[in-house]
Amino acid sequence: MEIIIFILVLIALIVVHEFGHFVAAKLSGMRVDEFGLGYPPCAATIATVGDTKYTLNWLPFGGFVKIYGEDAEVQGTRSLRQRNAFTDKPRILQVFVLVAGIVMNILFAYVLITGALVMGTPRALSDSELIEATNIQLAVADVLQSSPAMRAGLAP
Repeated sequence: MEIIIFILVLIALIVVHEFGHFVAAKLSGMRVDEFGLGYPPCAATIATVGDTKYTLNWLPFGGFVKIYGEDAEVQGTRSLRQRNAFTDKPRILQVFVLVAGIVMNILFAYVLITGALVMGTPRALSDSELIEATNIQLAVADVLQSSPAMRAGLAP
């Protein structure tokens, strides 16, 4: 079960990371050709909005964003169509798009940790908290060898 949870969290991290690149590219005026969930080959096109194709792909481990001009095919003469290419934007916007994936992962981690803390997680109570607490459950984490707890039959 831990392996499945690990894989699902890893997929979520990749999709959130790529979504950060996607949003930053759109905000920077760059043309995004495709945002894909999973890796090609393409299984289905979910929608096409403007120049962006949203796809569902056969290999379900993560996702990708294809920004126009981030590869070498756009090199050469500039035309009106190339003004929305990644390579034609100022370096600061290129950095913004590249860093946005990392920033989204940090925000995603913050949301996950905050959510876990808001929902409540098991923890040890201080003496002052113990006096006022309700719905208390005892959890034995470890039992020392030859201790009274072990002789009484307690087990972790």
